[in-house]
Amino acid sequence: KGFLPAACEQITILRALSLSVLTNSMFGPLMMFLHRTSDNIIARTRGYSGIEKSLATLAWFWVPAHTVTFALPLEYQIGLAALWSVALGLIMGFTKRRS
Repeated sequence: KGFLPAACEQITILRALSLSVLTNSMFGPLMMFLHRTSDNIIARTRGYSGIEKSLATLAWFWVPAHTVTFALPLEYQIGLAALWSVALGLIMGFTKRRS
């Protein structure tokens, strides 16, 4: 509360976009690297090749998705967040199948 400029606090979509960019830029890359590290441990492999594709999802998927989510009332945010995760899983599944 009170950390965003006054204009962002008053206009819902600006507030949602600000929160989305802030959240995804601070926590997104770390989470992507931790996911890849745990995948490497499970698969007993090494390396981070292709991580740039995962990081790109922050810009083309998660920032817009979280912008929409943060613009909604609190009652709907958790449900929509779960739906976004399912949607990204489907997108990744179809992409992986083609390659």
